[in-house]
Amino acid sequence: PKQQSALLNKDLPLFGKSGKILFLCKKVISMSNIRDKVEFIAAMIDAFAQRNSLNKQQAYRYIRRFHGIDFLEQHYEAIHTLDFKEALSYLTLYCQRQGGAIA
Repeated sequence: PKQQSALLNKDLPLFGKSGKILFLCKKVISMSNIRDKVEFIAAMIDAFAQRNSLNKQQAYRYIRRFHGIDFLEQHYEAIHTLDFKEALSYLTLYCQRQGGAIA
């Protein structure tokens, strides 16, 4: 613990003791972002499954096969701000451009 505290303060010398708090807050925010991203991707898979009469496993495998998961992860900051139907259309189009046959 002392070594970790010294490391944190060493990494953030301008913040002094509050550097540790700042570091921990960034970690919590990061975990929150990950949770939001996972929930969004899961919702997109579910909506894709419903829209195309697939079960969730089939939808996940299709989206993963045609790099849709990577697409959603890489462009999460922009795509999650779109209307959900529009985001789903972009996902479908991206998978088509990667070789997928579902329109």
